[in-house]
Amino acid sequence: MLTDFRLKVFHTVALRKNFTRAARELHISQPAVSQNIAELEQQVGDTLVERRQGGIALTPKGEILLNYAEKILHLYDSLNRELIPSNTRAAEQLRIAACPIAVRFILPKAIKKFQMLYPAAEISLIERADSEIEGAVTDGVADLGVMEGRPEKLSCAPFAELKLSDSGDALAEIIFAYDPQSAESSTIEKFILTSKTAL
Repeated sequence: MLTDFRLKVFHTVALRKNFTRAARELHISQPAVSQNIAELEQQVGDTLVERRQGGIALTPKGEILLNYAEKILHLYDSLNRELIPSNTRAAEQLRIAACPIAVRFILPKAIKKFQMLYPAAEISLIERADSEIEGAVTDGVADLGVMEGRPEKLSCAPFAELKLSDSGDALAEIIFAYDPQSAESSTIEKFILTSKTAL
C-alpha cells in the first residue's frame, strides 16, 4: 500500500490532539510519533504543533498542512483502491465527516453493526462542525457527511434523515449527505441502511 507515513502520523495527531492516542491508533511508540512530527517540522522549517497540558494544538502552519494532508491521504486511498489486483476483493472503505453528537452517540453503534455485517470494511470517522461537513464531502476529504439539522444550502445530495426523539419531543434531526460525483453510493447505501436499523 502506498502512503506518506509521516503525513499519516501528523494527520492522526491533529485529529486525536494527543501523541499517546495517535501512537496507540497507529500501533507505534510515542517517541516514534514525536520523531515523525519533528522530521516534518524540519522539512517545513516551522513548528506545526504546540504541546499543551493534556494534548496538542495546531499552529497556523499546522492548520494549513492538515488541510492539504487530508486531500493528499485521500488521493493515496483512491490510488491504492485502483491498484488492487483484479483477483483481489476490494475492502469497503468509507470516510465519514460527522457532527459531535453523531460521533459520540449515533455512529459508534452503527459502525460496529456495519463492520459485523462487512468485516473487511474500513471506516474512518472525522469530527467536524456542521458548517464544515459539506465542504469536507465536496472537497473529497469525506465520502459521507452526517450533520445535525439541514443547512440552508445543501449542494450535496441528501440521502436519509433520522429524527431522534424522546417521549415525542424531537432531540435532533440527523442528515446523511454525500456528493454523487465522488462517493461510492453502494457502500454509503449499505451504511445508511445499517445505521437506520442500529438506532
